[in-house]
Amino acid sequence: MVFSGGGEYDGGTGKASEAVTAYLEALQRGDAKAALSLGRDQPPDTSMLTDEILKKQMEKFPITDVKILADLPTGDGGALVHVIAKVGGVDSDQSIRLEKPPPGQGWKLKSAAMTVEFNIDNTSPELAKYITVWDKPVPKSNKAYIFPGLVQLGSSNPAIDVGNSPAVGRTNPSLYEISTMSRLVFPDFKVSDQGLQMVRDALKKALEDCASSSSLEPPKCPNKAARSDFVADSAKWTAPSNLDAVTINFMDPKTGKVMIIGNAEFGISVRTQSGSTETGTFLASVFGNADMTQNPPVVDFDRA
Repeated sequence: MVFSGGGEYDGGTGKASEAVTAYLEALQRGDAKAALSLGRDQPPDTSMLTDEILKKQMEKFPITDVKILADLPTGDGGALVHVIAKVGGVDSDQSIRLEKPPPGQGWKLKSAAMTVEFNIDNTSPELAKYITVWDKPVPKSNKAYIFPGLVQLGSSNPAIDVGNSPAVGRTNPSLYEISTMSRLVFPDFKVSDQGLQMVRDALKKALEDCASSSSLEPPKCPNKAARSDFVADSAKWTAPSNLDAVTINFMDPKTGKVMIIGNAEFGISVRTQSGSTETGTFLASVFGNADMTQNPPVVDFDRA
């Protein structure tokens, strides 16, 4: 093998199969610098190409039992390396193509980093901005560069959980990513347990704000007392104490909103045209949404 000092392979290797083997070994031991040196094209962003992240990737999906089955020359001077290995304990079989080395240089992979793109065409841009990869924000280019392995999605918004959608495509890594150095990820957005509590808190606060009005029909609120003999602006509302009959539904990723629907009981004291005061309760139909793209969520009511 031809390689430079410090554990890096700046000069490449003597054989194509040696480059593939050295790269897989660098990944497995968590040596980001050595792995990057085995790629001819360097990524524009290395913020996720660190020893720390690489070791976390390998902890869950280690690359073991590497065997080279063939190192075949191609007609354009390159090589096709047939390799098998276990990735996360699962057998993986792939042929990896290497381009012809430039004059005076050894063998390297075309790229040592995987380009990850995110399928967010049907996702609210305000929601998509919360996606993180290994706790780092996704670049504005919508491309992240990481080593082949686990793509750990997360969220910078505590109200939102983001993961890989298990229903679309393959989520577990294999040698295939090393042959293509590309991955399309389908983020799956859900309201977190903390987010549900945040919506409940925001809903409670919104209903309390509605109850603070003296209007018979507070604007953009579910409570109303529209009897003709009630005196305008004489209402004294009491906010609902129990919201168990109100449901918070799933979040629509296109809008980043969750639907709120159910019933809640307001208390009311109101003057009548005859000069008397009537008290009682009003069962309001609560219908609206909570905007999860805002932190904390913002509740908006539609009058039923």
